Amino acid sequence: MSISRESFYQRLRTADPLPTTAAPSPGDAEKALREALERYDHVLAIHITKSLSAIIDSSRIAAENIASERITVVDTGTLSMGAGWQVIVAAEAAAEGASPQDIMPILESVRERSRLWAVPATLEYLRRSGRVNGLIASLGEMLQLKPVIEVEAGKVLRAGRVRTFKKVIPKLIELAQGETPLQRLAILHLDNREGAENLRRMMQDFAPSGQTIIVWASPAIGANFGPGGLALATVRESR
Repeated sequence: MSISRESFYQRLRTADPLPTTAAPSPGDAEKALREALERYDHVLAIHITKSLSAIIDSSRIAAENIASERITVVDTGTLSMGAGWQVIVAAEAAAEGASPQDIMPILESVRERSRLWAVPATLEYLRRSGRVNGLIASLGEMLQLKPVIEVEAGKVLRAGRVRTFKKVIPKLIELAQGETPLQRLAILHLDNREGAENLRRMMQDFAPSGQTIIVWASPAIGANFGPGGLALATVRESR
């Protein structure tokens, strides 16, 4: 059974125990890759970073079992729309006739120009998922501190912190302005559409025309991050 992202986040707010995530098996990855190879000569399997998920290992094992010369497995070094922009750019290049060899340096360029920041509405879900020490989470909630999390080159870093969630939007805007001019911008929310719309409205002076989107963060992110948070995934113009 599948449910919408909206339904998932509604259930997440009262879920006990919390939902958990798991990477697909090599068998599942092999099935997907075989189906793709029935339609295409070559497949670029573009995945979120290995440091945060085993999915890329499943694809690599599957590729060796099928035809590694026809499959290129790519570690984006990031996740969510940080990885999503790389997928979109690769698809655009392929549609224009670029070969897999041509696409790889394009992906590298996008990777170097990308940033991904996220701020949780609460540390409770990170604590319950085991991603944050319980004492640290409790102190953070007591002091109303919200960490600004950045994913870069496969590492989860702290890019700053804000005292209350009301200060999240100004902080994210400040970080994004540091990357201008922007080529692409994704505003992500975890069941916080109002916050995402406010972000877009306040960034309209420098948001790239026609390349700014608002999207739900995936349930895999929500299961660990909890509802209510906001994130930005940017790609700056080439310099």
